[in-house]
Amino acid sequence: MTFCREFFFLLYFFNYILYVPCITSKRELLSGVPLSDKEINKLLSINTIHNLKEYITFIKFKYAMTKKASVHFKNITTEKKQILLETKDDLVNVLRENSEKNNKSPLSEFYILDIAEYIINDLYETNEPKRVEQEVYNEICASYRDDYYEYRDRQFDAAFENMHSNWANNKLTQNMDPQWKKEKWTIWVHYFSDILNTLRHKDDLLHTSILHLKTISNSCKEVYSSLKYSLIDTYKTPFLSEYNKFLQSSIDKWTAQTEKLAKQKNEKDKEAFKGLNQRQ
Repeated sequence: MTFCREFFFLLYFFNYILYVPCITSKRELLSGVPLSDKEINKLLSINTIHNLKEYITFIKFKYAMTKKASVHFKNITTEKKQILLETKDDLVNVLRENSEKNNKSPLSEFYILDIAEYIINDLYETNEPKRVEQEVYNEICASYRDDYYEYRDRQFDAAFENMHSNWANNKLTQNMDPQWKKEKWTIWVHYFSDILNTLRHKDDLLHTSILHLKTISNSCKEVYSSLKYSLIDTYKTPFLSEYNKFLQSSIDKWTAQTEKLAKQKNEKDKEAFKGLNQRQ
């Protein structure tokens, strides 16, 4: 921050303290508080992936429910907003019902409670006034987020390129029919792109969770430094596992198809040979 920017920020801040009345809610957090190790680890825990398919379902559901809650919150009265903010149990029940209705496999209670906590925090954040110094911290935090997003997308692109190279040059796929092979790759591209887009939504949710904590820019920097450092380790195993499943499935299908065609050809050859003998 330049001297000029610091000066005007301080001038604005002191005027804000002198002339703007303090509007708080009973749960409002202090602004500009460094994050503890426990808080940072909780933020980073959203990157823990045990089962990628279940994880993607969780992130999609969390993202969708958060968007719906935000729209609903904007269209209700202040009184109803306050009631909603004080009835977490009702929200949990709604989330549980929606999960059972919309997902083939309902989410675990751990995931449901995580989503409920996130939505409540997000609604509080929307309902609370923004302090000037926190706006500055958030602006700097956004720059760390953008830097991480650029790095993440480069790594995602590299993962795609490595998979494509393997698909094109793998000895196990070289004898596949080119058109069949191309169609299979297109299916994989759609599937894997959906995974990557969901992970991008997850990062958007994570950034909002940082804002919920009203922390300083240095703590935000620490979170994104950890994310950047651990990104490859976070995604390497899940990505390889999914690609290897796709690769093996494709090999099995191609093998079954070629064996079926070979069997059909063999039967036709036998019939032709049988007919030839009968004519003789």
